[in-house]
Amino acid sequence: MLAVVAAAMRPTLSAPPDAARVARTVEALARLRTAVERHHADVGRYPREYPHHPAATRELTAPQPTAGWRGPYLEAPFRHADCPIGARWFLHADAALPRLEGFDLDGDGAVEPRTTASVLRIEYAEERWAEALDKVVDAGVPGAWRTTGRLRFANERAGKPGTADVLLHP
Repeated sequence: MLAVVAAAMRPTLSAPPDAARVARTVEALARLRTAVERHHADVGRYPREYPHHPAATRELTAPQPTAGWRGPYLEAPFRHADCPIGARWFLHADAALPRLEGFDLDGDGAVEPRTTASVLRIEYAEERWAEALDKVVDAGVPGAWRTTGRLRFANERAGKPGTADVLLHP
């Protein structure tokens, strides 16, 4: 009986604390930014990376027929399991998200003009982790943490996780 209780509690006890989750996410963002910069320098456009999708949608980890491709740009394949603050994530090139209207980078309440960019979409992100990540990504940006700076958080319903969009570039 005791073994059953211990087995049931193991995921809770072994889950990393919030600060560790955010730290791992910040490290992953740094690796992604570097990979995106290298891809952009080689190819001239921002990449997309959709885990568990065909190679054509994994421009950082799968060989591409595009001239000038010198990848892979990430040392390991992009996986949903690498997302410590959400259930899954996707790296979009801005053009792939036509509904994405831009980011209020300076917290003045106005969205800056939209340019081409890389946006990391973290789905099923819990609010507390998204807010903690925002404090690191947007340190010092005034305004509401959900809507200003390089991280936006939305789509949560009745306490359920939402979606965090993180602008990686430019």
